[in-house]
Amino acid sequence: MNTNKRVVLKDYEAREKLIKGADFLADIVGSTIGPGGRNVVMGVRGGTPHITNDGVSIAKEIFLDDEIEDLGARMIREAALRANDKAGDGTTTATVLAQAIIHEAASKLPKPGVIGGANPIQLKRQIDQACKEVVAELRAMAKPVETEDDLVNVATISVESEEHGKLIGEMAYEIGKDGAIIVERNHVAAVTGEMVNAFRMSGGFALSQMINDFEKVEVRAENCPVLVTDHTINTLKDLEAPLGELVRVDGKRWIVIVAKNFGPQAITDILANAKQNVQIVAINAQYLHQKDILQDLAAYLGATFIDCEGDDITATRKEHFGSVDLLRATRGESYFVGGGGVVEQIYNRIDEIRAQQTQERSDHEKAWLDKRIAALSGSIALIKVGAMTEQEENYWKDKIDDAVNAVKWAHKEGVVPGAGTALKTIAETLETNILTEALKAPYNKIKANLGEEPKVDETVIDPVKVTITALENACSVAGTFITNGAAINTRFPKDADAILKGYAKGE
Repeated sequence: MNTNKRVVLKDYEAREKLIKGADFLADIVGSTIGPGGRNVVMGVRGGTPHITNDGVSIAKEIFLDDEIEDLGARMIREAALRANDKAGDGTTTATVLAQAIIHEAASKLPKPGVIGGANPIQLKRQIDQACKEVVAELRAMAKPVETEDDLVNVATISVESEEHGKLIGEMAYEIGKDGAIIVERNHVAAVTGEMVNAFRMSGGFALSQMINDFEKVEVRAENCPVLVTDHTINTLKDLEAPLGELVRVDGKRWIVIVAKNFGPQAITDILANAKQNVQIVAINAQYLHQKDILQDLAAYLGATFIDCEGDDITATRKEHFGSVDLLRATRGESYFVGGGGVVEQIYNRIDEIRAQQTQERSDHEKAWLDKRIAALSGSIALIKVGAMTEQEENYWKDKIDDAVNAVKWAHKEGVVPGAGTALKTIAETLETNILTEALKAPYNKIKANLGEEPKVDETVIDPVKVTITALENACSVAGTFITNGAAINTRFPKDADAILKGYAKGE
């Protein structure tokens, strides 16, 4: 190995550097937790500053000059990233927990000049086992959400605004636990909510290059053409005729294709079109009951479903496309708002599904048919976020996104006492183990930020899913962290700004 180009540290020296980097990131992220948490302002030269206390957003922007310390920061960042992916909230709690677990475990590891010390692999096993025990206790502690007030309380704690918490909680209660809430930007300086006709389905964007709104793809174009098929699209040449007409004749710049899958050549074609300012959004639809859902979607959009079992994809024409006014797609879900299907067509499809329910079917099949009917006839809560300045708008959008995820999981899986008290209570009642002190870290950090004991009553509650996800990911990251016997990273140039900017761009 050419150590002129690499930085290599081992054993205790590597561990101390990694922990120093992890602490730097965790201390900044942890300073935002709770009602006394601070904000962080982020920006780039010439850009509008972004003010936030969203843990994962902050963690993504922290890069250190020291090569090994930067590795430590990037490792603990994973706790926030994974929590965000799984629950959409609890990212700061995950970071604070990971930091505490790392320190607790590291204190038991061998040190220079000291005889003895625990085996890191055995410590990791202890962390994994203790995590399972705490998760079981959290699930036993959880209580179901029974009232609208419960959801309002969850939302208010997360968003840190009684006004916005009330709006989010009330809308979440109205749409039910299987409903969906979309958060988007408002054209006026206000946060408003409304119920809109929409269709939600599993299956999200096929290309990460499409992302244009923080881990989401958003298409807002009146009567945007949408093709629905269960074919695999291998090349856009198969759709050359309708796509060409839509672009050249109708002047469309946004086109959506929902398909079973997209081959490598099709992806290349989509990216090539993007360079010509024609945005083709590819939505994957790989899941159980695919054909049923796609036929439902076609009815909602006013499209003709192109069936792989009988329809030639190359025979597709412009008339087979439906339309939508707003598409919001994440990696796993897509929301279509303002479909072009006529009411009669949609209700004919609903009648067909209801006819299937009259046949002798299992409870599981009946529940599935009920969900399909709800998707066709249901509504989605739309929350629009606006403010006087872009900084304030970004701030509230981050907070409301977290609150929406919090109420979703509270509705589905129940709640536990908030402000870190659920984990603290378990730490005080369970047999002492490697996590005992670390479980108190979120509560202690909230207390430190607030400057006094948090006032916790029955209205201060957190979704159990968010708490469990934060703990599991913190344990996973900490367990991996302490088993490192060495650290190796590319040597940064003297002008570290260049490489750090490259990291920030994902290079």
